[in-house]
Amino acid sequence: MKMNLFLSLFSLLPTLFIAACGEDGNEQDPCDGVTCSGHGTCVVDGDSASCDCNDGYHADGLRCVADDDPCDGVTCSGHGDCVVEGTEAGCDCDDGYHAQELECVADADPCDGVTCSGHGTCEVEGTEARCECNYGYHAEGLECVEDLQPGTATVVGTDILAAAGGQDRINIRVMTHGDDLDDYDFIVAKNPTVGPVIVLGPGVTAQSLGNADDYHDVNEAPADSYQADEGNDLVIGTSWRDGGSGSTGFYMTDNVYILKLDGNTYGKIEVLSAKQGKIDVMCYHQPDGSANIATEPE
Repeated sequence: MKMNLFLSLFSLLPTLFIAACGEDGNEQDPCDGVTCSGHGTCVVDGDSASCDCNDGYHADGLRCVADDDPCDGVTCSGHGDCVVEGTEAGCDCDDGYHAQELECVADADPCDGVTCSGHGTCEVEGTEARCECNYGYHAEGLECVEDLQPGTATVVGTDILAAAGGQDRINIRVMTHGDDLDDYDFIVAKNPTVGPVIVLGPGVTAQSLGNADDYHDVNEAPADSYQADEGNDLVIGTSWRDGGSGSTGFYMTDNVYILKLDGNTYGKIEVLSAKQGKIDVMCYHQPDGSANIATEPE
């Protein structure tokens, strides 16, 4: 009985060997039949199979399943495209929009609140606002300001030999003169020592701009550097003439003088001629308090 059992077990050994090695007697490949879902490659690690998955997939047992898409559900507010950078989602936004986390939000309009003073239209150049101004206006920053409108200068003729006390007082705000004016801006006065001089009136300061520019090319009053007469130290004095004499006529320096009047308005004067006590002064006054002292020849 024992002998028969031994013989039976011995006879099964070839069958067990064939089962372990495959029907052809070779060792079985653990990757046989493993497809990794068609998205990777089966590799043998020891006596086990595993999946080396393609980009965008990861191993789940012997399957390759898709990674979660970071862009799933990301709409970028409908104003851009979701893009994956590394493992993170981001938004590539349309023109006029910028990314704010996973939203595309409208860029701030540079023209918001820009009125161009009501005399023009705001336009965007690149990322900057500018004003396209109406006719008769020009841009200064984000304002449209009125073009300088030239005024008309008036020649005031004085006669210091005929004036009482040798003084002719000139008011350029109303373009009048006389030796008895109480309200005046400057005086053309006879001086026995140095000849005719110009003396500033009460509250008036002035400065010389020299003769580099013609009278009508001086369009804007300087903001500062005005001085008042102090005793015999006169701001204008005799600087408007250069040689000559009263009898034959003085030579003009063509200096242009800017006056800052009491009340902070501006005037512009130039002495045109001086002979035998008759002195002609070209005068202009800007009444609105602006620095616009543009004039044009008649």
